[in-house]
Amino acid sequence: MKINTKHFGEVNIEDNKIIKFAEGIPGFPNSKNYVMLSKRDQNELFCWLQSVDEADTAFALTVPYVFYPDYKPDVADSELATIGVHGQDDMKDISVFNIMVIPNNAKEATVNLKAPVVINEKTNMGGQFIANNADYTVRHKLADLVQMYA
Repeated sequence: MKINTKHFGEVNIEDNKIIKFAEGIPGFPNSKNYVMLSKRDQNELFCWLQSVDEADTAFALTVPYVFYPDYKPDVADSELATIGVHGQDDMKDISVFNIMVIPNNAKEATVNLKAPVVINEKTNMGGQFIANNADYTVRHKLADLVQMYA
């Protein structure tokens, strides 16, 4: 299937790579289907969560554990159940990402630790959930995390 994208132009994707977000991403209720995209010259640290439904909707994602090795978002079991996670055995099938905001001054980039994007690789279902951890913020400066663990 061919889709138009915000950062990559027209790309060809396989149907089995589409990740369903039943509730969408908060603030983007019309986009329910997404695909993960990355540039070939980038490592797995950064990628784009691109809407299949709306070409202009894409989110920069990062893997939190590189910057924040102790990251353990406390997400309610009932929320994880919506993407097919029904117990500890299913936890091996999930990937956790965080949405980044990268302004013109990259030193001001932030990462949303409060609301991780959780994807069940087995069911191709995902969701953005609010972590119950009080110390996680929606605009945690990425530079602070890099300095903390450099």
